[in-house]
Amino acid sequence: MKKIIKLTLTVIVLLIASTSSLEAQFGKKLKDLKPKKSSSSSSGNISASQDALVSQTAAAIALLAEAQSYVALAQGNQELAEQLKNVQKELNGGNTGDIISHMDTVNKAAAVQKEVIKQKEKMSDDAKKSYQKALVPFFSSAALTIKLKEPAQNFVKDATNEIKSIRNPLELGKVKKSVEVGMYVGKNIPSLTANLLSTTGDLMSYSKDNGLDVSEASSIEL
Repeated sequence: MKKIIKLTLTVIVLLIASTSSLEAQFGKKLKDLKPKKSSSSSSGNISASQDALVSQTAAAIALLAEAQSYVALAQGNQELAEQLKNVQKELNGGNTGDIISHMDTVNKAAAVQKEVIKQKEKMSDDAKKSYQKALVPFFSSAALTIKLKEPAQNFVKDATNEIKSIRNPLELGKVKKSVEVGMYVGKNIPSLTANLLSTTGDLMSYSKDNGLDVSEASSIEL
């Protein structure tokens, strides 16, 4: 009788162990089949926001570069005019890979041209033609850039929060690298906007003083 009881207990123990093993294996398989949580969703949103910001900025800068190229010609700066034309051509062609250097180029051009405009020297006939061509694209680009202020601020805020939420050093480095273009653009939109707003007033006044038709440019809401 004792042998039967002992044998029965042994069988029960083996069954329990076997069942536990099967449950563990089955549970592992179920766990493996479950979709893993990923940060790709938030990263994807940041990436999409960056693409949109860069694309909109590129459109504004392309228009500004066109306007500035006419101003450069009016001011006798052929080299700068060619440089700005190349910026316009690249951005209109969809090449935004050098957007950072292009922003730097138009920012520097804005500062240089503003100083010449402020001197208010009388325009030659050739200069008048170039300034006239510059008015509408210049004011249009300023309007577009002003509209980028809020999206730029939002992107910088969202990207900063995303970076702060990451604890894995390797992932942190990747995310920082992936948003560096958007962060640069977002942080530099305010200074570009300030430059353009300041220059539009001077350009409008200078154009009026020299008898240019400013009606179309002045109708653009800034």
